[in-house]
Amino acid sequence: MVTLNRRRTIVGGLVAAAGLVGAVAWTWASPEEREIRAIQKRLKSFARDVSFAGGGSPIQRLSYPSQVVDYFADPVQFQLAIGPWNSRGTVIQTRAELQEGTTAYRASSKGLKVEFLDIAVTLEPSLTRATAHLTSTVHFVGDADYWVQEFRLTLIKESAVWRIQALATVRTMEQ
Repeated sequence: MVTLNRRRTIVGGLVAAAGLVGAVAWTWASPEEREIRAIQKRLKSFARDVSFAGGGSPIQRLSYPSQVVDYFADPVQFQLAIGPWNSRGTVIQTRAELQEGTTAYRASSKGLKVEFLDIAVTLEPSLTRATAHLTSTVHFVGDADYWVQEFRLTLIKESAVWRIQALATVRTMEQ
């Protein structure tokens, strides 16, 4: 009888261990899934960092442009057609131009709040290039309304960091 109980205990332990190994293997993310999650996390961080309240200390105002520029590759293709820039469509091609633009906007604006509602990522087989489609809400502080805008981004992986190589607004409805 003692031997039978020990066998049941051993068999039960092996079944539990096999179940645990199976659960871990099931939830373990593939390299593609890990990269997609990293891109989504990076883009959500970008939305937080691009947002700012009016005012702030001089140090905060000076650090804002460099924070934003760090998310972009160089050269960058940046085509923005939203809010105050909707009619003309701003085109930026280098990080230096982007930094100049963010410095000027930060100095003259009351604030900006950006939120990404959904981020769909398509990863290329090389795992070093991806395309992201997302919907955002953009609120220019001082305006009564907010803008809902779709964006298409091309990202590249440089030195283990995902950077935006191209960003463009997607025009879903023309007037």
